[in-house]
Amino acid sequence: MARLLSRPLETTGLRFSFFKSKKRIGTDLDSTIRLDGRELGEGGFGKVQLVTHKLMNRKAAIKMIERNKASEKFVEKAIERESTILAKLNHPNVIQLIEVIQKPSARSLVFEYIPGGTLYDQIKKVGRFHENVTRIVVLQLAWALDYLHESGVIHRDIKMENIMFDGRRVVLIDFGLSNTWELGQEMKTHCGSLEYAAPELFEQRSDYGPPVDIWSLGGKIQQF
Repeated sequence: MARLLSRPLETTGLRFSFFKSKKRIGTDLDSTIRLDGRELGEGGFGKVQLVTHKLMNRKAAIKMIERNKASEKFVEKAIERESTILAKLNHPNVIQLIEVIQKPSARSLVFEYIPGGTLYDQIKKVGRFHENVTRIVVLQLAWALDYLHESGVIHRDIKMENIMFDGRRVVLIDFGLSNTWELGQEMKTHCGSLEYAAPELFEQRSDYGPPVDIWSLGGKIQQF
């Protein structure tokens, strides 16, 4: 599948670059990050803010998870799992984790900064995309999911709010509900956003696998 998807991408003129620096785990936020005072988003356990990464001398996004707003169980499982999964991934259509910063009061994940906003923001602002743009968006999302599933990862929360788009490059973000899987293994945890998730994610006694991500992608195409 990856070979089939890569051929049309070559015709779009899109070229991607990866972070070459080694992903780090540190404890000193001030020596690494300078807050730029702009909030990019907010979740149930913390905010995402625009920052300047001093060592790389480039813009980045930091997701701060305050421990007093998240149960210890959530911090140790969901956040640890998200950072562990993203640390091993390297694909132009998957958000790049740069660094994990741990402090007693919070754990922070530092990501590459994607300008342009989410698909939800852009469609809300300009309306539905032209067919040519939709083709590029869907193709890149399919490429990302193919890579994730080949890498043994299921996202489980594919929705427009978790897809960044700068006009040329699509990037899948927020791996808070993602998990690893192996061929022949079926997952059982019920999670995801009700209005976007595949039925298997909420049906009792229903096992599921990577097709739940494909189902969600199919539902998104109608909204583009």
